[in-house]
Amino acid sequence: MNLCLICYEPLLTSIKTMKCSHQFHKKCIKKWLDIKPTCPYCLSIVENKFKIHVKFNNNNLKNNYICSIDRNKILLLNCKTDVYKILYIRYIKNISLYPKTLCINYQDHILKIQSNCKQLIKIHELIKEAFTI
Repeated sequence: MNLCLICYEPLLTSIKTMKCSHQFHKKCIKKWLDIKPTCPYCLSIVENKFKIHVKFNNNNLKNNYICSIDRNKILLLNCKTDVYKILYIRYIKNISLYPKTLCINYQDHILKIQSNCKQLIKIHELIKEAFTI
């Protein structure tokens, strides 16, 4: 079992791994670094970047974490879909400002964009349904 090299207690939660690979409790190393910007064990200079190790003792907790990641993916997809809708609407408005002869030349392009937007919206709805809890 690993021990925090500052407080000598077991490393069970809130573990920080330094660039030099030494591990400490988050609160212990924070206090140490407030005083001295070096690793307490090897004295290497410490940057402000850490790795956080998370241990799941409960499958439900792990599943909830995974579900929250999936929800975040859905939120991101919602944003992307909204952006595409806005871009499509702006594009259509801008095209309508041009003379009809130009619009005819861009008609295939407009139809392709419209089709892509509709496909994106369908995919978005399917993913949303799949992850609804």
